[in-house]
Amino acid sequence: MKNSVFAAKNWLGAAVMFAALLIGNMAWAQSPLAKAALAFTYTFSSSDGTNASAVTYVPGPNVYITCIAGNSNYPLEVFNREGKTISTAGAGIDLRGIWYNPATNSLEGNCAGEEGWFSTPLNAQGIPSGDWSLIRQGQLQPDFQSVMSYITPKKKLVTITADNSFSFWGRKNGKEKVCFQHGTPGDTDWYFNPYSAAYTGNDAFPLAVLELNGEQILYFSLKGQYLGATKIDGGLPEMDGFRFSFANRNAFVYDESARTWSAYRVF
Repeated sequence: MKNSVFAAKNWLGAAVMFAALLIGNMAWAQSPLAKAALAFTYTFSSSDGTNASAVTYVPGPNVYITCIAGNSNYPLEVFNREGKTISTAGAGIDLRGIWYNPATNSLEGNCAGEEGWFSTPLNAQGIPSGDWSLIRQGQLQPDFQSVMSYITPKKKLVTITADNSFSFWGRKNGKEKVCFQHGTPGDTDWYFNPYSAAYTGNDAFPLAVLELNGEQILYFSLKGQYLGATKIDGGLPEMDGFRFSFANRNAFVYDESARTWSAYRVF
């Protein structure tokens, strides 16, 4: 009798765990919202630089890291989900994209042109705590200004080219894996924010770009198929490049005049 009760409890526990996983996976794969919902904002502590280019999320300490492109002295800042600055310092290298590598608990990034990819360790608070180490040198990206994003499950980096194709690069070997032209549904007047394509973390709608004419985020499959859109309610700040990123399921849009990232819930 005891064995039967024990087996029943185990079965019930397994069923509850399976249901929780199923619900979690369904929530993770939610469809995009028609209109983005503002989650929080973050304003840079430093006054240096103009073009904020990327945001990444570090899950352990539950913090975000952001950078401004254009100069090695421009800021690299850490902040929390309340928009409070945790750390600010000069980046030390001329960053474009940044991403968190959970395998090494490090911040990685790509620099302008032929400078290459770099890595720096993070401490327990998610703050960069050491010198940058070169991962691989060379223009391992389509354009001088390309902002790379990390597709963690695939161990690839993704960006967008000057002709609006998605370009994928192997994190381990630095080689371009494949390049897909985006799909266009009918007669559209799309104008993509150049240099930046983001990995959303939602495998049903994995790639995102900021479309300026329609003031919206567009979603694509990993093969460039158009999947849907989210409108930015209230419109976009003026921009012609950079200033768009994704982290922790939030879309980030940067206002240069206010020096502020707006984080939007889009799923």
